[in-house]
Amino acid sequence: MASTTEPASAEAEGVAEVAAEDVAGMQINPLPAEAHEQQDELEGLSQTQISTKLLQRSATLKVAAASSRTESAVTKERRGFWNTNLPSDFIWLEAPIWAIAKNNAALLECKDTSTAKELAPLFFVMGACPNTFCGMQAVMYAVPFDNKTDVDFWWVKPSAKDPKSLEPATLCRHSQGPHKNDPGRSKQFYMPVADLFKGKASGHKGLNFGIEAVPSSKSKTTSPRAFIEQVIEGTVQKMWLTLVWQEEWTSNPLSRSKYIKGKVVYQKDNQVQEFHSKAYTIENGEMNLSDVEDVAFLKPIPGNALKRLEDAP
Repeated sequence: MASTTEPASAEAEGVAEVAAEDVAGMQINPLPAEAHEQQDELEGLSQTQISTKLLQRSATLKVAAASSRTESAVTKERRGFWNTNLPSDFIWLEAPIWAIAKNNAALLECKDTSTAKELAPLFFVMGACPNTFCGMQAVMYAVPFDNKTDVDFWWVKPSAKDPKSLEPATLCRHSQGPHKNDPGRSKQFYMPVADLFKGKASGHKGLNFGIEAVPSSKSKTTSPRAFIEQVIEGTVQKMWLTLVWQEEWTSNPLSRSKYIKGKVVYQKDNQVQEFHSKAYTIENGEMNLSDVEDVAFLKPIPGNALKRLEDAP
């Protein structure tokens, strides 16, 4: 009986040899069971079909190897910092930060589930988690639409199904249930930031803090925005906050002197989606802000320059 296998052309054989060498060059050693599966997959195919399969497999392995090299580079970069968390780890917060920056926080429909009180997100504090004691999360500060001094805060978390997306339920404050996210024991550590915007801390190192209603970009309503005012060379600079990055902090809980260092991210104009950042230090409850401003950027979550504190006061 005549064979149904197509005769191999010199060109097809050459492609197969190159593809086979390419796969071998990836130094991938499959388990015996996987090797048998691959052999079975190629059995009965023409030389041209085998060549195509090998080329496809080679391309897949190259992508996997490239991904592995990228991950290794990221891991190496993490090790260059005391705090191994990177801003890019918080990509799941990009959408709500955009909503704040565009003065559309009301569209996020945040509320306290125990009181049904509606609140508008002001900014996020991130960078300290994950750590030894907790997983990936950040703190969201929010304020009721009818009371700009009643600043509250709670934990927000990424989706368990998609780590690059926010878990929408955590935009609301839950004191119980599967999405319980009230600050709990962390309240004492994050309350001083809320106090800054409650009128209890005006004048910190010449800084003024406040909350002001600004026009929304999608409706005729207004949205509360948190701001910091800083006097630089006799001129008042107003910074509309979107996030606060935590880079370094006191690691010894028994230390008499406690500090946090990081950067604030803000807009100079609350109607323009251009972001800026500068370093801060909070020592023993007192905040100091650098006069040096970083290069502007257009995405709400910047790169690793946010971690560099050479200009920290």
